[in-house]
Amino acid sequence: SDVCSSDLSSAFFIRPEFYPNESYDVRDFREFMPFCTGPVAISSVKYKSWDEVPKNKPLNIGVSGLGVTTHLISLQIVDKFPNAQPVPFKSTAEAFMGLVSGSIDFSLGFMTDADSWAKDNSKVQTHVLGITGSKTVNGYKPLAGMGFNPIIKSLDIPHHMVVPTTTPEVKFKEWRSILTRAVQAKSVQDSYKTDMCEPLVLKDNELDSWYSEQHQKWKRLTTGVKLN
Repeated sequence: SDVCSSDLSSAFFIRPEFYPNESYDVRDFREFMPFCTGPVAISSVKYKSWDEVPKNKPLNIGVSGLGVTTHLISLQIVDKFPNAQPVPFKSTAEAFMGLVSGSIDFSLGFMTDADSWAKDNSKVQTHVLGITGSKTVNGYKPLAGMGFNPIIKSLDIPHHMVVPTTTPEVKFKEWRSILTRAVQAKSVQDSYKTDMCEPLVLKDNELDSWYSEQHQKWKRLTTGVKLN
């Protein structure tokens, strides 16, 4: 049907690469509205820095499922710490609860939760060991500068919406005009800042190329990755 999807992330492009027979075809959709892109943080309760992380004992990294962006990021950690393994949860929130309960060593999740728990002394004290991307955000430094594969610079998560390619152009333009005005509201822009998510502002004639670039990017990044 010609209905906008809910808020999506890079997992929209990743899932069909891992589960082609159970998924949609990315080519059946087109970009409607990119919102923002933000880093993923890796947190720990047990360790305050990578220098403290042992290389001779098993380690667990909480991720929001297999075949998603946090899983891809966790593999970059495993590349440096072969004694670590990703542990799938239903969501980043559930993985974070696993972290603070002490059942896992690390958790990958959004900056809002990581920052809140790291700075709130009334909660279990967590430590942000680094973030994806190439920029320092709110004092948290990128993993790429800590000896991890530079590919981790490319693993920030975009948030966006798509529509079926069958959507009539007149509807597409009408909906996009409404939403373009809506996202300019101060409340929306403030929410981006709170989530440490950098706005993605694209013109109408840039949407298709951005969509194609994202499709090819995540296809490339998943090539050769095996789901265990």
